[in-house]
Amino acid sequence: MSPDCKSFSLNLMVLAAVLAGMAMYPSRLSGCVTSQIPVTDGVKVIESERPYLLYDEVLTPEALQQVSEAGALKYWIVYQDDCDRGASKTGVVDTRQVLRHIAEMGGGRGPGEWAVLDFEIPFDDWMKEGPGTEHWRIANDSLCKTIDAAKRAFPTTKWTYYGVPRLDFYLDGKSWLTATDEAKAAELAKQLRNYSEVMSRCDWLAPSVYMVVGDRSNGGKAGTLQQDETHAWTKAMVAMCRDFVQHSGKVTPILPFVSPVYQGGGSARFQSVIPDPIVARCTIAPIINAGGGGIACWTAASYMTKVITNRQDSELPSTKDNAAALINWAEDLGTTPDELRTESGVRRMQRLYSDATARMIRGFKSSWPKMPSPRDAADPHTKSSTNK
Repeated sequence: MSPDCKSFSLNLMVLAAVLAGMAMYPSRLSGCVTSQIPVTDGVKVIESERPYLLYDEVLTPEALQQVSEAGALKYWIVYQDDCDRGASKTGVVDTRQVLRHIAEMGGGRGPGEWAVLDFEIPFDDWMKEGPGTEHWRIANDSLCKTIDAAKRAFPTTKWTYYGVPRLDFYLDGKSWLTATDEAKAAELAKQLRNYSEVMSRCDWLAPSVYMVVGDRSNGGKAGTLQQDETHAWTKAMVAMCRDFVQHSGKVTPILPFVSPVYQGGGSARFQSVIPDPIVARCTIAPIINAGGGGIACWTAASYMTKVITNRQDSELPSTKDNAAALINWAEDLGTTPDELRTESGVRRMQRLYSDATARMIRGFKSSWPKMPSPRDAADPHTKSSTNK
């Protein structure tokens, strides 16, 4: 049995136990046109004929035109600190306060078609403690209550949580590239137990698969080993979501959070633009091959450029990571930190964020498997262009 098949069998056993007796919630995507998309490990998943392409912001007209032509749509994100700072201490979301904030989004027009609830502190840590603990019960109940309320208040919006489910990158000191099957099965079972109730309420799943590991000896840029490790972890994350969706009976797109720049949390070159070939290998390919239905691209470009350059109008003081990011940007652009702090420097950074977002979205779309037309699918004698 191949490694992929062994992993899939483990997932099936894990899911059978986790989903037994669970009440599944009706999908609001049942009207979407769907098709069977084959993936490289031989498993077929139900997804859209076209990928779902989402982005948080694009700050130049040129890049905005490119993402629009690719069919990408803006999603709205409800940040915890923007609407309920108290939740970080209690693990309980003030739902009414959050709903008021949501109603004010988009100039009072609401959140649009796609929206993300981003509540991480202390929810990530408390959810990690698992069923049977008081912290998990409080956090899980609050997260479920909040997304249920958002769906009732804004029924035309497709709702999810950022970073749900989670999947540890390292297992007993080993990455998903080298960890044992037993360690992988235990991690999958743990995360599904922790998050299955929240996942079942989401209209789409948005696990985070940012690139966060790099080679410290090479300035934090991802070398071959880090790329292989990220590819394996990303594929495992999306496959876990795919198996959950298949057994839930819901049509639930899997649109992982991705970024065209390295993110914090590991040894990667924080906020540097990731080369396109590495994006294709470590992010785009494993998402598609494991059954993902698209991507939700995140940069927070306007905010990050303010914080990184430590401008006076920044909402936060510069941190060690942000100071390092400014040096990285200056080195990558062949300029100085002082130049990047100027108005023209900030615009230059924002343009590069936007261009990188556009390339990532276009790259994902161009990599999406081409579906045969109904006529070609029904005609066994149809020949591809390569056989003419």
